[in-house]
Amino acid sequence: MSLMDKVKDLLAPDEEETVLYDYECQECETTFTTNDEPESATCEDCGSSDLEEVGRMYAGGGGGAPG
Repeated sequence: MSLMDKVKDLLAPDEEETVLYDYECQECETTFTTNDEPESATCEDCGSSDLEEVGRMYAGGGGGAPG
């Protein structure tokens, strides 16, 4: 296994990785974070589905050196 393959393996997301999305509601201008995917996300304040994804963060998983 090449060094690049080892690096890719260590940094590759695991099956249990959680994706957190940052959305801005286009109706009430609230910004919030949720793990709801864009197809199913709604505003936590007004319930609108007119959202703009403004960020994404990957939590958990992410490989790592065996310990």
